[in-house]
Amino acid sequence: MATFPSTLKPSITNGYGFGAPDNVITQQVQGGDPLNMLDYRTGPVSFNVAMALDPLRLQVFQDFYFGKINSGADKFTMVLDSGNGLEDHTVKIDTTSLRFNGDRAPIWSVSFTIIAETTPFQENPFGGDLSDLYDEYGNDLPALLEQLEILALIDLP
Repeated sequence: MATFPSTLKPSITNGYGFGAPDNVITQQVQGGDPLNMLDYRTGPVSFNVAMALDPLRLQVFQDFYFGKINSGADKFTMVLDSGNGLEDHTVKIDTTSLRFNGDRAPIWSVSFTIIAETTPFQENPFGGDLSDLYDEYGNDLPALLEQLEILALIDLP
């Protein structure tokens, strides 16, 4: 599987963001609230990506897109921030979203939506209890979790 070129950096201030997976099914019922149920525990997540590229980096992106991932037909690995810091994600580009804007030539604005198969956070290591832990320990929670990790992985085995 190809890897997104590390020299092409998405802007994390201009247009960057992601949405929640659409994995809940809603069924309308007569005379009451709709019934919701979870279809899958994880699901694809869309990210909006924008980059400002000089002419050389634009050529690098186009070579990657049209050559390495076959005009967006193939999956690839890309480093994204989905809330846990920078991590590898397996993604595909939504080919209908790709836009090249040369209004600020020689700097090109390239924007697109990518679909990540899942995000690392969807693995849900806290089982939905992180908000309760944060309510209890507040900003001391990261230090507590680090100490628990040391205890479980180093001190106890």
